Amino acid sequence: MTDYTVTEISHLICEADGLTDREDMKITHERVRHLAKRGFLNNGQAIDERGTLVFPEAEVFHAAVLCDLLSIDMGAPVLRKVTEAAEALPLLDVDQWAPSQRGDELRRSFGGLLDAIRGAAAGERWGLTIRQEQPGRSVPAQVHAAFGWLDAPGGNGDDVAAILGRKPNRLRVVLELTELFTAISGRLKAEG
Repeated sequence: MTDYTVTEISHLICEADGLTDREDMKITHERVRHLAKRGFLNNGQAIDERGTLVFPEAEVFHAAVLCDLLSIDMGAPVLRKVTEAAEALPLLDVDQWAPSQRGDELRRSFGGLLDAIRGAAAGERWGLTIRQEQPGRSVPAQVHAAFGWLDAPGGNGDDVAAILGRKPNRLRVVLELTELFTAISGRLKAEG
């Protein structure tokens, strides 16, 4: 697999989004650079004395997701939750596993972001769900993020909130990833 610099990542995102305006490209580059410098992108490796970082291919997708969230003014706490979710293994009932996660009597996950990349490549509808639970009496509201198969049966997080003695989710934002990830995959194939 190829590694990508911040500049290469921002170009791939712009191409996947069809952004050709110089100002849009500059903003995307600044966002990706900010994400890299602040540690929101994972597994960066310095390749020279200046500290130029390269990132694995999965971080191109991760950066695209985070750039979309930055474009709607999601702040650092939400971005941290998304970065944690990118590496998290799902806790799912058997019927909630996507076809791309199923093998011969085996369920496998490579982490939320990698599962979403694989699922989108298989033509499945994947998304990132960010939800805020209403606070309980002694617990402040919490923000949760998870990558998931959008066609999974049941479960929107309200059942978990009820078990924990909380009110249903107050806020739920779903970022549909399939089109974005398919476009990025196409750009990566064209480059490689």
